[in-house]
Amino acid sequence: MAFKLHIFGIVIIVIGVFIGIFFYGGVALIAVSIICGIFFMALGKIVELLEKIEQKLPDLSNSNTYQVQEYSVTSSDFDVYDSSNETYQFLTLDGNDYIQARVFKNYLDIKENTISFKLPSRVQQVFTKHDTYRLSVDVFSKDDIVFVKLASLGIHASQLGNSIVLSYSITIK
Repeated sequence: MAFKLHIFGIVIIVIGVFIGIFFYGGVALIAVSIICGIFFMALGKIVELLEKIEQKLPDLSNSNTYQVQEYSVTSSDFDVYDSSNETYQFLTLDGNDYIQARVFKNYLDIKENTISFKLPSRVQQVFTKHDTYRLSVDVFSKDDIVFVKLASLGIHASQLGNSIVLSYSITIK
């Protein structure tokens, strides 16, 4: 697409200058064609840069990218919400651990797109829920399941087989 816009800009310049010189139209037509041609060439460069940025971003629209796994979850620092020994979804994205927010159901309050967490011995934290994952978001949803970044809550996850043990970190990130 970027290449086509670049070529289209050059064609506009060439045709406009040709018509302006050899046919009726003069300087005004030449100026307009040069401005329009430069516009399309610049637009092509912008598209090219956006395509390069898109290639560097992880493709998170594909559900295989997430590699969500289910674990039983425990913690000695707070009570994990448990309904009939249920499992919770856990995933790691860009080096950050995310877990299904329902683990903290006893300590969370949801109002529209804001979610607040008030864990025992911790200050209440309020986050904005995003509809999709993006780098460095604290809370996002995928397939109507809300995930929270553990580091944002000052929590560390340790995997022991099919279980995840959550504990408070020394510092909150």
